[in-house]
Amino acid sequence: MGKTKLALLLAGIMILVTFSVISVNANAYYISGKVFDENTGKPIRVALIIESHIEYNRRGLEVLRFHLLATDSNGYFIDTDAPYTTVELTVLKLGYHRASQTVIYVEGGADVSFYLKPRW
Repeated sequence: MGKTKLALLLAGIMILVTFSVISVNANAYYISGKVFDENTGKPIRVALIIESHIEYNRRGLEVLRFHLLATDSNGYFIDTDAPYTTVELTVLKLGYHRASQTVIYVEGGADVSFYLKPRW
């Protein structure tokens, strides 16, 4: 896929992502974090976070589920309705290398940080 097509695809996805800040209920499971530039340490805004995990349907077949998130102007993201299971977080931003982390469910929630390496 060419750079232009990828940029248009990511731009379309970003338009569909709803930005909202929701207060965290202490009894709910959440995943939150920040995304930074590895070289400068500055927060990266409007980075796309893909949260994915596998569930099993009624027939016992694996089903891949995913949720899209985006960072705000301070590089912060939060999912206050995260699944009670291990999830894979992948961060994408044009001009940076992709980064991934596996987050294992812990009681209450998890906080993670990503440091993206610039492509050039």
